[in-house]
Amino acid sequence: MSYEENERAIARMWRVYKTCYEMVQDRGYVVSHSEVNILLDEFRQSKCPNGQVNKKEMQIMVEHRSTGQGLLVSFLVDESVGIKPIRQVIEDMMVHKVERGIVVYPKTLTPGANKGLAEVQGTLTVETFTEAELLVNITKHVLVPKHEVMSDEEKKILLDR
Repeated sequence: MSYEENERAIARMWRVYKTCYEMVQDRGYVVSHSEVNILLDEFRQSKCPNGQVNKKEMQIMVEHRSTGQGLLVSFLVDESVGIKPIRQVIEDMMVHKVERGIVVYPKTLTPGANKGLAEVQGTLTVETFTEAELLVNITKHVLVPKHEVMSDEEKKILLDR
């Protein structure tokens, strides 16, 4: 990989990392201002120690502001993610005693990985996103209205229409 390609990969993962922090903050998890607003140079120093993105260093562990429930965000390496990395994420969630997780992967999940995720649904809640989906925080776009959870009364009114 050339120097320019490597720098583009670092900048791309920095954007994905920032979007993840913004997403968990918007969902009510406790994050510091410096984590959400990390600069590219800070990201490069902390997450790219040898000049390459180290996705293991990017793992995010946060607690919800009101419930104290934990959330683990894992960044996977393989272009096509199989069952082994998914089992590792599930094991990490068990070790950290969290019931919610987010998996960020480069391109695709294999059928085995999807099956592994389906098996733990109900016990654990694991959401999956491709890196491309997280390059831009869509909720920050001027044409996207603020998303808010509807109350039970609002849901009833909407469904009665």
